[in-house]
Amino acid sequence: MGYFWCQYEIHKLTSKYKDQTSYNHQLTLNEDDYFSVIIPDIACNDNLYLTLHHHAPMKLSDAVVLINLSTFVMQHKWYEMLDIIKLSSYGEHFLLLTNNHENISIIVSTARIQQWQDANQWLYFSPFFRTPQWELCLPKNINLICKELNLFNENYQPITKCYNSFEDHFNENILYKDKVCEILRLTVSGTRLQAMFYLYLAQKNINQLLDSKKYALAYTIIEQPLMIRFYESLSNNEYISIANQDLNDTGHLTYKGLWVISNLNKKLSTMSFRNYKKSLKLLSRTNI
Repeated sequence: MGYFWCQYEIHKLTSKYKDQTSYNHQLTLNEDDYFSVIIPDIACNDNLYLTLHHHAPMKLSDAVVLINLSTFVMQHKWYEMLDIIKLSSYGEHFLLLTNNHENISIIVSTARIQQWQDANQWLYFSPFFRTPQWELCLPKNINLICKELNLFNENYQPITKCYNSFEDHFNENILYKDKVCEILRLTVSGTRLQAMFYLYLAQKNINQLLDSKKYALAYTIIEQPLMIRFYESLSNNEYISIANQDLNDTGHLTYKGLWVISNLNKKLSTMSFRNYKKSLKLLSRTNI
């Protein structure tokens, strides 16, 4: 049922755009060929963009919805997103882009950014991600990390008995809630190698942009093993694992955690794609 519903939603979108022009997609693994932007509300943007999921340029909001349908729903079978797919058609979004020879921007990665004033709508705080099955997996130096964030008063001490207690107390004690956000629906398109490159570059660019806007923390829910493997290779408090759970009994854990944006930006700004791949391979050998 979910598969056919998704196909129908994709058909509704793509049938609106019937341009038969043959556009040239020469996608490289050169960082200089890509650029990133954060758009406050994609529903207010009438420019046309290409994706790797339809031949014709589309309005930005439709393009982002199509990317989410094609990646999360069709590829990863997250059919539960179909009920709330409209969330991808508006609001603040990060885009990773490149231009083709016709100077039309091609979207290769997207992510939705949600501010604290909309925290009642955050996926991070939804009932599904607040059940007792989530296991706390805090780093041993969580007290020091919290102190270095400069988001809390000097007397703040994390509660580390259980996940919900930690999260409730942590959130209640953040003094500067305009410095935190939620990142969700991070998509990448393309072949396996391209998707790995775009995942690396999207993380690099979005953290640079968020750091420039003075954000301190980004709440994330991560299922992609590559992202978790990369964070496990880091050593300077760039990422804080909070809790994990095997949601679908697949043996693969889903993680709730936090990007420490300044630290992660500093680390990623010094890395190349080659370094990124090397860190994953080294970690893989260590785990064997």
